[in-house]
Amino acid sequence: MIGNPGLGRQIELYRSAPDAPGLYALVLVTGGLGILVNLATRRVERRLLHWHPSVRREEAR
Repeated sequence: MIGNPGLGRQIELYRSAPDAPGLYALVLVTGGLGILVNLATRRVERRLLHWHPSVRREEAR
């Protein structure tokens, strides 16, 4: 998994360098991407499953 190109590999390279500022920047970027993907998924879920009781309860709050 670490051998594949991507954020995980870059984080591992910065960790072994050691390049603390680069490592922390990539960790923050990865966390930010995770938050954005989560928000986008929730929005799509609310639109597609507006009829489902769990989504209705969430919207009623």
